[in-house]
Parts: sequence; C-alpha cells; structure tokens
Amino acid sequence: MESFFLVEKPQAQTTEIHNNAITSEKRTDIAQRDTLRPSKNLRRSYTYEFKQTALRNRGLYGLDHVIATHWPHASDRERPRISHLLSSWKSGRSKINAATTTSTRSSCKARPTGVACVLSPDIEDDIGCWVRAMRKNGVPVSQQMIQIKAGAAAKDAGLTGFAASYCWLKGFKRRQRLSLRTRGTQGQQPPEDAHALAEEFGKLVAAEAARLGVNEVWNADETAVFFELIPRRTVDTTGTKTVWVRCAGADKRRVSVLLLGSSAGRKKPPFIVFKEPPSKVPWRQRENESLRHGFGSRVWSVTRRACLSDTTFANRAGWLTGSLIVQWLDKMFRDEPGPKLLLLDEFSGHWTNEVLTKCEELQITLLKIPAGCTSVSQPADVSWNRPFKAHIRKQWVDRLVETVRTSQPLVPPPRDIVCSWVKTAWDNLDAVENGFRASHIVIDTDAQVGELSQALGLVELGESTQVSISERGEDDSTTEDE
Repeated sequence: MESFFLVEKPQAQTTEIHNNAITSEKRTDIAQRDTLRPSKNLRRSYTYEFKQTALRNRGLYGLDHVIATHWPHASDRERPRISHLLSSWKSGRSKINAATTTSTRSSCKARPTGVACVLSPDIEDDIGCWVRAMRKNGVPVSQQMIQIKAGAAAKDAGLTGFAASYCWLKGFKRRQRLSLRTRGTQGQQPPEDAHALAEEFGKLVAAEAARLGVNEVWNADETAVFFELIPRRTVDTTGTKTVWVRCAGADKRRVSVLLLGSSAGRKKPPFIVFKEPPSKVPWRQRENESLRHGFGSRVWSVTRRACLSDTTFANRAGWLTGSLIVQWLDKMFRDEPGPKLLLLDEFSGHWTNEVLTKCEELQITLLKIPAGCTSVSQPADVSWNRPFKAHIRKQWVDRLVETVRTSQPLVPPPRDIVCSWVKTAWDNLDAVENGFRASHIVIDTDAQVGELSQALGLVELGESTQVSISERGEDDSTTEDE
C-alpha cells in the first residue's frame, strides 16, 4: 500500500438484503457513526505491471509525461510525492521485473484496485444495523454470528468469492464502530422493564403485608462460597507471557449458603450445605442423615466444633433440596409467632409440596419474585451478596498472606474455617435493611401500607378481604360477605 492522496472508487452495485430494508432508524445509526468517525484519505494500491510501465515511461519521456498519463488529476502539491514514489519503485526494480515475468502469481501481493471481493457499504450498513438491533433486545452477538450473517448477505448479493475472513471482520468492526465487550449483567428482562416490574412487585408485597397484618418482610437467597477465591486478574510485570497463580487445588470446591434477613434489619444464622458423598452402607447413611446432618462420623467430629453446627448440613449435590428447605424453615421460623411473609425466587426446590405444607404449618405466606427480575427485586441480590462475598475474600486473602509469611504449605481451608468465614461475613453485614429499600420494598408505617394497598385497588382491608397471589405475581382481590 503506497500512496498519499484521495482517489475515487467506483461504487459497487447495491443489493438490498431481504428483511433488512433501510429505515429511518438505520439512517440515524449511519449518520451517528459517520459523525463519530471522521473520514480519512483512502490509500491506493498499484500492480507490478503499473509500476513497471510507469518506470519505463519515465525513462523514455520524463516525469511530466508520466504524471500526465498515469496521474491526470494530480495537483502541483502532489508532484513531489509522486516523484518520491517513483524513486522508491526504482530502487526495487529488480523485484518488480521478476514479479511481472514469473509464470506463477503466488508471490505477487499487489493486485488491481477493485478486484477484491468485498461487500458494498450499504450491505455492511445493513449488517451493522442488524447487530445494533440484536443488542438493543439484549441478544449476545458473537464474531462468528457476524461472519455467518455477512456470508448470507454476500450470497443474496450474488457474490461467490466472499469469505468473511478475520481481516474483513476486523475492518468491518472498525468501520461500524463495533468492538468486543465483556458482559456486565444478565437477565430475562431488559433493564427498563425490570425496574418497572420491581416497583409493581414492591406494591404487591406491601399490599400482602397489609392483608396479613405484618410489618416485617423476610427474604432468603442461596449463594455459592468457594474454598479458594482466586481472582481472575493479578498485577504482574508488563509484557509477561505466562501469568502463573499459585493455588491449593480447591478452586472449584464450593459450599452453598442460604442467607435470610428481614426488612427490619434482623438476620438469621446462615444455613450451610457442604458437598459430601453418601455412605455406601444404607443403614450408616440413614444414621448420618438422622444424627449427623448428612456427615460421616469422622467428618462430623470436626464439623460439630464449628460455631454453626446446628445449621450445617451435607448432601451429594452440595445444594439445597426440598427436604433441606423444610428443615431450614423449621429452624428459622419455629420461634417466630404469628403470620410471616417470605419472598423467594422461582427455584423449583422452594415450591415443592412438602415446602408449601411446612409453610402452611408455620403460618408463612410465600411470594414468588418475578422471573428474570431478581437483580432488582430481590434484596439479597441487590445489596447482600456482593459485600458478603467481598468480606469472605478478604478473610481468604489474610489467610493466604499469613501462610506465605510463615512459609507454611498452601492447603485448602478446612470446613470449620469456611464456616467461621461465613458467620463473620454475615455478622458484619449491615446492608440487610437497605436491600429492601433498594428493591422498592418498604414497610415502614401503617399509613404507607394503606397508600400502597389503595394503589392496588384494596380500599378496605380487613377479615373480609382476601388476596390470592397467582404464579404470575398478579393479585386478585375478592370480598366475601360474612
């Protein structure tokens, strides 16, 4: 590529892609892209035949004849640049002569302008608008998807030699102002719709609290805590090819923790479930489940010394099941008198028949958080989990630093240490009450509850008013005469 000035390129024939008609939104995207990316001078490539002819004519007729013949539109300012270009070609004349006389063209990298099989600007704009439309709807778009889309567009345009190579993809992203981005959040609902659903769900929770006559709402959520919280990035010398991170070999080992807090700021002890293989002897496994919370005798002798032995269990999966949730409900709400309101996500283990039966026995009313909106409607996801795990990571880092300082072997933390990390992190968490306010779930005064109830159409709340909650989260109010 050697040149310094702008040349006109013939416009390729525009072929309209099916179901990709140019709309006003597309024209707006193109206009915004062009305003953000200023136009630059195009660079022209020359074939070896062109270079050889220009050099021969310069030797026969001089520089003025060459410029008038091969660069008829060149200005006076461009004449020194053309002269310099011809001089550089003259220094490599042997290579040019060899390339033009060889029988094979494999070594000839230069080709005539416009010979490459590329997509027209209009077709690329169609593909760029398609990418933006997919991202507007939250659909992830990979580079391979763009290449497949470009191949289909080239086929519709009648281009048989277009390969949608990586070089084309790189230039396409530059021209359309696109780049690979790391996912920041995920969910089933777009952000603006999720916030609207969160506000509606907050009103629904307030109305249900008013019906039950409670001034406190509970929320529980499971989260995974790993034995080794190795960061994805580390500080190292610039240019290092291999970034080596030392670990104890337990970076994938985890424990499930179920956290429970209320809108009044109260916190229940965390419920911990370890992953342990069951005993191959049936009677011994029944004994482990009934006497040792699912642990074997030797493991239980160490685990029971932990400060959370009453709420520490084990099973094959290392996750909460329907039977464990029944035990969790009994331990958490056994001493809580009167009706209670509990918010849970749509995890199937929360809504089994045995769980619903236990809730009815303990006077617990369950409300299902809208699907795909836990990031804005569930207090645990909004403000608990992140500081909780950050405090656990700090304790893991402190243990790692102490291990290195004392030159001790690096081993995974035992179960009792992990339990103490979980308890310390949960005890130091002060964002429980703030999570409900951030999720639009505020149960402060009777007047505020009355306002929210009236907003949902519940004019009179009393014994004659019943609120039935459907699976979709809608409320149907019916009044029965006594």
